Amino acid sequence: MKNLKDIVNSIMVFIMLIGGFYYILMPIGGEFGKKSNVIERDVYETNPQYIKGIADDIAKYMYEYNTTDDEAEQQAVCQVVNHRFADFDLNDLNDKDLRDFARGCRMG
Repeated sequence: MKNLKDIVNSIMVFIMLIGGFYYILMPIGGEFGKKSNVIERDVYETNPQYIKGIADDIAKYMYEYNTTDDEAEQQAVCQVVNHRFADFDLNDLNDKDLRDFARGCRMG
């Protein structure tokens, strides 16, 4: 019976140690994970292919805006541009016309 108690006590101590390590290390790992995701996102958003893709999308919206005479449609296009590219830094666009169009949509 004494061996069984020792085994149970050893298992309980092991479980408590695992729980303690989990309790202590989990918040640290969570912070590293968040910082890593922020870094990955920043690298992704500065990628030239990402910026070119955004420029292509804005060019499509600018074409749609310029080919319609209906003011309501033009406002709708500007609202889509504002919503879709709200977090995008327009200074990253190399094309001045696209940058001016997107800024004009943001200003109303």
